[in-house]
Formats: sequence, C-alpha cells, structure tokens
Amino acid sequence: MLQIPGPLCGDKRANEIINGYMNQRLVALMSDIIADFDEDTIEQNPEFAEEIFFLFPENYEKEKQPKLFMKLYHLLKAEDEFAPEQMMEYVLAQILYLYKDLEESVQPMMPERAYVLEKLIEDFEADGDKQAKNDAAEYLSQLENPAEYLDLIFWDMDFALLDEYQEEDLARSNPEIAKNANFEEK
Repeated sequence: MLQIPGPLCGDKRANEIINGYMNQRLVALMSDIIADFDEDTIEQNPEFAEEIFFLFPENYEKEKQPKLFMKLYHLLKAEDEFAPEQMMEYVLAQILYLYKDLEESVQPMMPERAYVLEKLIEDFEADGDKQAKNDAAEYLSQLENPAEYLDLIFWDMDFALLDEYQEEDLARSNPEIAKNANFEEK
C-alpha cells in the first residue's frame, strides 16, 4: 500500500479507509494496463514492454521497465505501506495523467462513505469552515477521483526531473535520498 503524505482526515479510521480506497483505485488503473497479459510471464513479454514504455522517461532502460512496473503493482497491492522510489512516482504520475486525459467521470463509491464524510465535515468545522458540509463533500469527491490524485499522493515532485536526469544523479544530489538509495550496480 502506498504511503500517502500526511493524514487526509483527522480521524484515524476514516484516514485508513481513504488510503485503502485510493490504493485500490491505483491498483485498478494498473490492472487495466496488465489485463491482457499473463502476470507470471509479463516481465519477459516484449509486447508488455511496448505497452508500457510511454510511462517511463526516455532515459530509463527499457529492459528494467516491466520489472519496475510489476514491483510497483505488487507493492500497491500489499498490506504494508511503502514510500515509492522516484521512478515509481514517475510511473504513477504518468498513469494519473493518462487517466485524467480519459476524463472518466464515474467513480466507484468509497466504502463507508457516510462515515468518512461525517469525519471530514467535523475536520472542516473544527477549522472554522462556514460551508463545512459542502466543502467536505467536494473534498470527498476529489478523494474518490484519481484525476485529482496528482496533488494528493506525492511527497514532492522531484520525480519530474527524471525526464532530464538519471535516478542515480538525482539521488547523489540529495543526501537524504542517497543515504536510502538502493541502486543496482551497472
């Protein structure tokens, strides 16, 4: 499960519901991409590599793309939270841009939606919002729409630099990333 920055709701249970829902939506988007392929052999399938190449920067090795895509997919499906690598963030952003371009307006409802809405209203009222019900309902709609996730799920937008730089170069330029980096030796 993707670790989402900061709580999106002040209530722990509501926040867990929101995080779970958002992760399920991301998994569903990725599932649509892999639907026509056998998961057991997908990483070796050249047709799959051609299907996903546009989700990666030009400078990212084509041979690594299917493996990273599937790693991200499995991490999103896992119970444990993870902080994504920059390349994973890049791929997620590209999937979200693609989704946004499709302009799909019908979203599956969040489980326990009424509970989450109630807790969001409480948050907005605690902040002194005079239109708490309307603003909370609008915010909940954003949380249910993957087209809005670009502003919600990323810790920063450093991954956008991957169009120009290699992962290793970015990691070396940021001591905190370099300390936690686990790059394969070339």
